[in-house]
Amino acid sequence: MPNLSPALQKKVINTVKNGAKLLILGGNFTLAKGNFHNTLLGEKLPVELGTAFNIKGNFYQPIRMKLDGVEGNLYLYQELKPKKDAEVLYSVNGIPLIIRCQFGQGSITVFTGTPEGAEGKSAFWNTDFTKKIFELGLK
Repeated sequence: MPNLSPALQKKVINTVKNGAKLLILGGNFTLAKGNFHNTLLGEKLPVELGTAFNIKGNFYQPIRMKLDGVEGNLYLYQELKPKKDAEVLYSVNGIPLIIRCQFGQGSITVFTGTPEGAEGKSAFWNTDFTKKIFELGLK
């Protein structure tokens, strides 16, 4: 995480440990070989980051998702394995997409999908489905 110094990462970790909830969105350069790889905060995430750049999916055949009656498309996601103590909150076709772990009095949740929209459509982060992801991730 080039924009968060180790000191700031420790502050975030302590804030979560004391009861805050943290939601991480898995953009193309966030998880795995991305910005969380080999960082203090990355070690606390509920997924095994691995060592490969592991973006899966495509823009021509999105994965159809439905959460609390709201539908959405997922074009790309990072293929990551939940850690032993993690809880998969949402998966599609066996793909874990929303994963949470308790951390102290708080929790850390990761959405392994990438917040990408399709050309000519609403951006992924500007959809009702994304709002549902946020609600579940921060519950």
